[in-house]
Amino acid sequence: AIAGAAEVSRRFEAGLDAGRVTLDALWDEAYQPVPGTAPQKFTTRALPFYQTALADVLEGLAALTPQTILCVATDRQGYLPVHNKRFSHPHRPDDAEWNGQHSRDRIMMTDRTAQAGLKSTKPFLVQTYRRRLGSKVELLKDVSAPILVKGRRWGVLRLCYTP
Repeated sequence: AIAGAAEVSRRFEAGLDAGRVTLDALWDEAYQPVPGTAPQKFTTRALPFYQTALADVLEGLAALTPQTILCVATDRQGYLPVHNKRFSHPHRPDDAEWNGQHSRDRIMMTDRTAQAGLKSTKPFLVQTYRRRLGSKVELLKDVSAPILVKGRRWGVLRLCYTP
C-alpha cells in the first residue's frame, strides 16, 4: 500500500510537471453529480487525468495476490474517481443494487473505514471491516496509505483483501 501510494504520488507529480493536470484540478472539490445515477456518481475537472494516471497502477495492485479484492485511490473527501475494472461496469438505470456492486467508479466513499483511512496521520492504517455490496457481505482487511502531491495530502490509496 505504501509503495502503491508512492507510485500514485509520482504519477500525479509527473502529470503536474508535464502540464497534463493542474493543482487546482487535483484539489477540485466542486463534485458535479452525474444525473440519473444511483449510487450517485460525480465528475471533477481532473477526472480524465485520473482515468489515465490511476487505472493501470490500481489494476496491478488489485492483482497482487489471489486474496486481494480491490485497490483504489480516494481524494481527501472520499471521492473515488477510478475503480478496478471488475467494479467499473457501465451504470444501469433503475438498478441501484446492481450498480452498488458493479458500477462503483466516481462515487463518494463515506463509510467509517474509508473516513478513518482519510483521517489517519500514520504511514499506513490497517482495518478490518464488513463490506456490504447489495445483499452480499464479506469480511475484508483494508490497508490505507497517504498519497502526497508536492508535499500536500491528496488522499489515500486503499488496498483491500480477504483475511
